[in-house]
Amino acid sequence: MPSNLKIAFLIVVLGFLYSGYEFYNFYEVEVARMQNEIRGLDSQFKGKQGQLRRLKKFSENIEQIKKELKELNIQFNTAKERMPSEFDLSSLLRQLTQIAKSSGVELRDFNPDSQEKRPAGAFYATTMINFDVTGPFTQCLVFYDQITRLKRIINLDSINMKLASTSRTGNADNGFGPLNVSARTKIMTYRFAR
Repeated sequence: MPSNLKIAFLIVVLGFLYSGYEFYNFYEVEVARMQNEIRGLDSQFKGKQGQLRRLKKFSENIEQIKKELKELNIQFNTAKERMPSEFDLSSLLRQLTQIAKSSGVELRDFNPDSQEKRPAGAFYATTMINFDVTGPFTQCLVFYDQITRLKRIINLDSINMKLASTSRTGNADNGFGPLNVSARTKIMTYRFAR
């Protein structure tokens, strides 16, 4: 065999050996890496399928969830009316003044405490408000009844009534008119404290 042919044959054999080594190296290293990658992608795919199932289930119940959220929002707004996040004493004074006017009594000396109190671990804070109410006894009772009917949570802490005056005009039975009282009133109002 000529030497050129031997060299070409040797080059071809070495090429096959090198190609076999590269194929073996590729098969052992790269195929194992690709199989690991396939397993990782397969687990991601299964996770995405689980998410898709949960989203489909969620989308099937979306109307029910919307209804529940609407009800929760109504309950939350009602709770905010009963216990706002701020005391808003000017609004409370307007409400009390309006109730006093419609009840036929006079509201004076509206005096809130400057310091609010928050019990340890409580979700609310309180403040005391003192004021005077003057008018006929029955109208004062109507006034206090109307305070208890407010949406906002108010606790009538104390009422100190005393006779203010009586009128001698008008009642044919005994000659006396309505019994007027002056009442020093202390109420406690609440606010939601985060």
